[in-house]
Amino acid sequence: MKFLHAKLAPFCLIASVLTTPASPQKRSALVINGGLLFGTESWEPRIASSGDVVYVAWTDGRNGSGDIYLNRSLDGGASWLDRQVRLDTDAPGSGPSGFLEIAAAGDSAYAIWSDGRSGAEGVYFNCSHDKGKTWLASDILVSSGAVTGKPQIALAGEMIFITWPARRASGPQNEPADIYFNRSLDGGTTWLPQETRLSTDSTGTSGSFNPQIAAIDNAVYVAWEEERNGLADIYFNRSLDSGGSWLSTDLRLDSNLAGATDSQNLQIAASAESVYVTWEDQRDHQSGSGYFDIYFNRSADRGASWQSSDTRLDTSPVGTAWSQAPQIAVSGNTVYVVWSDGRPVVAGCYINRSLDGGQTWLSSDIRVGKETICRTPQIAASEDRVYLSWKSRRYERGHIAWGCYFNRSLDSGLTWLPRDVRVHGERADFEITWDNRISASGDSVYLTWSDNRAHNVRVYFNIPFGAQPFGDGSAGTGNEVPRLVGNDSLNIGSSFTLSITDALGGAFGVLALGGPDSKTSIPLAGGNLLIDPIDLIVPIRLEGALNAAGAGTLSIDTLIPDEPALLGFNINLQALIIDPGSPTGVAWTNGVEAWIL
Repeated sequence: MKFLHAKLAPFCLIASVLTTPASPQKRSALVINGGLLFGTESWEPRIASSGDVVYVAWTDGRNGSGDIYLNRSLDGGASWLDRQVRLDTDAPGSGPSGFLEIAAAGDSAYAIWSDGRSGAEGVYFNCSHDKGKTWLASDILVSSGAVTGKPQIALAGEMIFITWPARRASGPQNEPADIYFNRSLDGGTTWLPQETRLSTDSTGTSGSFNPQIAAIDNAVYVAWEEERNGLADIYFNRSLDSGGSWLSTDLRLDSNLAGATDSQNLQIAASAESVYVTWEDQRDHQSGSGYFDIYFNRSADRGASWQSSDTRLDTSPVGTAWSQAPQIAVSGNTVYVVWSDGRPVVAGCYINRSLDGGQTWLSSDIRVGKETICRTPQIAASEDRVYLSWKSRRYERGHIAWGCYFNRSLDSGLTWLPRDVRVHGERADFEITWDNRISASGDSVYLTWSDNRAHNVRVYFNIPFGAQPFGDGSAGTGNEVPRLVGNDSLNIGSSFTLSITDALGGAFGVLALGGPDSKTSIPLAGGNLLIDPIDLIVPIRLEGALNAAGAGTLSIDTLIPDEPALLGFNINLQALIIDPGSPTGVAWTNGVEAWIL
């Protein structure tokens, strides 16, 4: 251990660890679906986070036919359940389950999936209201008819909204699907006895598919693709009373000639009074060419009216490339759309953004990273931070393999890391990666994907970057528990602010730092030591009224060297405060796990 004078702490706190001979490496991805047998497959992972709680669910073949399993972490991904939870409650392996989606808010988590246990596909639901500790003993069927595609879920408080495409149970096997909806207003306990049909043409007359859903307070918005005019157009319906009633006539959002060319792969998002829809559209290309562009429409009055002419977001010359698989994220009045783009020479992931709720966009879209292959891009946004994940095929160590990659912007999408970050750990010779998904909570970002590094398909997880609290502190004077918080993302060449609050005013203490893989939990002096081994200890003295309970504070600004080699480095921090009001004479803070961007 090294002891330093407090005045040296702002620089030495990180620099002394980062300049050690050890090469900085990101923590390896975690296998969170357990030690499954060779040949057992897990696929279609989905991720959701709420504060420090992270949920990952997937479809699992361990019982023969696909079942739905889930794992969860209560400490920002540091530790996971040893035994995963099975969410479909029929006999194991008795019916195929898939098309899984999950969502989380507060202490609650929700899962929906399509299940063939009854001979016809239905939408089933399960939930937990205690951070994933317990789930319903019996899952709930929320649909009728024969489900033909992926169900989708949205939350607003304790209200749960679900949409899916399905044929009527009484209809013929080849009858086109319509879009249906169900809802619960009490956290999943009760549901509408009969689902609501949202597509307003005649039942079973034209194919409807790929519904997407968003919700804000009592407003619920659903958009989908439908072939009522020939090729697929984008349609929309909305409810302003939590799904009780809907528009009597749905609205078409693409402003091309109806049914003339395919509009598909839509996504939807909502913020305040606004609703945003994006999709890929073939109107500017010859049908069958495989070329699409990215289009967007928006409503500023909760779906009552839309732009009369939709907006093209990819800015390459018309007819020169394909732009596909758009994803959308909204933070306040800022809207981001990312897609996979095949324009010649400079193919890759492209993004466009609007700072005024979709009214105006960048005149030139932005290419993220340097690779020419970008598949299945995923996006998350928090304030002015934007996070992207995608699949890319790259040549490494004498092999070409698909991997999971990451990049981020801290200025609303204008500038990005100069190189992408590979997040799936050491590459095996036959590695293939797919089903990447992303979730952001505060400054922390969580990624999941499946790959075959063990010669079968397994679900992996990683935390790319951010400052995430973990573990618990212990109380001092006045039963106040001091808190340690990382207030900014860690970026090379800039300052990172570390703050202590709620401690004893004027108290002395130490701030401890450990390098990668130093997170632990060892009972010590009435609390828990959360870092082992400790690489650096810095003496500190808190500000605030002397000996006043909870009045002690401290803010430390630490410069991170402008060294690209530090990207992906992990550090862990915890403070110990000398406090005579504690039974052991000291009070502990929680820990903070920090990743350098």
